[in-house]
Amino acid sequence: MASESSSDFVFSKESAIWEVNSHWTGMVYGPAAAILQIAHPKVAHGVARHSNFKSDALGRLTRTLADVNSIAFGTWTEAEETRKRLFAMHSKVRGTSESGVDYHALDQDLLIWVLATLVMASVQGYELVYGPVDLERKEQFLAEMVVLGQFFGIREEGDDRLSSWANYERYFDEMINGDLLGSDPVCGELALNLVSLQDSLGVRVLSALTAFIPVETLPPQLLGSLTLKSTTLSRAKMRWFSRAFPFMFQRLPGKWKYYARTRRRQFEGE
Repeated sequence: MASESSSDFVFSKESAIWEVNSHWTGMVYGPAAAILQIAHPKVAHGVARHSNFKSDALGRLTRTLADVNSIAFGTWTEAEETRKRLFAMHSKVRGTSESGVDYHALDQDLLIWVLATLVMASVQGYELVYGPVDLERKEQFLAEMVVLGQFFGIREEGDDRLSSWANYERYFDEMINGDLLGSDPVCGELALNLVSLQDSLGVRVLSALTAFIPVETLPPQLLGSLTLKSTTLSRAKMRWFSRAFPFMFQRLPGKWKYYARTRRRQFEGE
């Protein structure tokens, strides 16, 4: 990993990561990305056995977002501190499930799949509001996300699956259309926890109102194996949301389109 001055930010405001991820548009597809992650049986078993995911799914999503943003929009020192903490935590997440599934949070295949879902959520959320990202910018964004992924444990020498946008799309499609995702019952159990959050009363109410979003932003071919169902009503809600959200988001005051961390850098200087 490149060595930089501790006062320098990992990514500049001219980077593709800043353009695509500094706004919170990716949160629309964030729950779907999280579901795709736990649709991998090895991820699911690691999460189920080493976290309080079932009772604090929202907390886990929030902490994951905070970790990603501390690297994407933080200094090299902040990113390195996050890397050390995540490595210490993830190195302990390993074992064998009752059904014989071996898992380890630092498994390269799992790390690459998690990063691939984050790329999906970021790009699709951005495009929902601002329209298509051109191929050159997607290539740059993917390359920068691979750098971000190195702080999570992805090896610096990279991987062909993430070496180009075409390879990334091919890999993502193969995963979505293969037999692995959702193949273990624990995947569906955790997916339901993400669609119907069981946190505080306020969170449960909000979850009930927005449950159609993760369902309708997931690849439809995975819904059955994850025990989720698209309905006429959920599809109608998503069509309305897909029109209303971009209209409302673009009319927000500039500061409120950004995460708190990126808002400070954008409007108060670096």
